[in-house]
Amino acid sequence: MTEAGCRKKYALSAAAAFIFIFIYEWAVHSVLLHPIYMQTASVWRPMGEIQRMMPLVLLRHAALALLLAAVFLKCRARAGACAVPTGTAADTMPPSSGAYCPVKSGGACFGLTVGLLMGIIEAGSYAYIPIPASLAILWFAAALVEGLGVGIVLSAICHCCARKDA
Repeated sequence: MTEAGCRKKYALSAAAAFIFIFIYEWAVHSVLLHPIYMQTASVWRPMGEIQRMMPLVLLRHAALALLLAAVFLKCRARAGACAVPTGTAADTMPPSSGAYCPVKSGGACFGLTVGLLMGIIEAGSYAYIPIPASLAILWFAAALVEGLGVGIVLSAICHCCARKDA
């Protein structure tokens, strides 16, 4: 694949991941968990302040999407399925015999790994934020599903691009 093709695949993968993350986190935090957040309002910033922080939230979503797309495509490249453009964060990963990353044929394993990592971090907030244990468990579950979803989205984009390149 050409360098331009790799960059296009990376941009498309990152954009798809961003869209998924944005919609998923909106559904989880603005709809599903909203009643719990209202019950624990004393813990959170006032709604007006949260709304003013939206650019920071979007920046977080974009950074996460860019990083996950780069790592996923680099892992796929190690497995011989996809490539990542040079100059990205994942381009500096050490070479491997193919066992470096759990991604071989799809994104579910990658997504599950990412989701577990994010879930542990999210649920760990329970130790220092006065939230109900049930919210920490829901954050863990939501992060696990989010990671899995992002992995599946990235795999679908990579698979689609690989078919076009063939």
